[in-house]
Amino acid sequence: MLIRFSLVFPGIAVDKGLSFGWSWELTAEFKLIMFFTVILLPALLSLITNIVLYLPLPEFFLIFYTIFAIVFQVAALSSVYQLIMGEKYTHIK
Repeated sequence: MLIRFSLVFPGIAVDKGLSFGWSWELTAEFKLIMFFTVILLPALLSLITNIVLYLPLPEFFLIFYTIFAIVFQVAALSSVYQLIMGEKYTHIK
């Protein structure tokens, strides 16, 4: 499951130097939440985006929704990163 490697990206963003191996080990107990965050949530937001695109809405609403969806995905992955790192490895700097 390659989704377990995606914990590396929030680690890089906060300058923790998280390797792919560590990401794999850290997410061992969090497979379901990683699947939801990396696969299902973006798929759901993409489905909503495709529905919204066919509605007769102003363009600024579509731009606002797209920005919201991207920020929401980044926040979700960051929250999962914080959950996993806070629960499992608070000593990693």
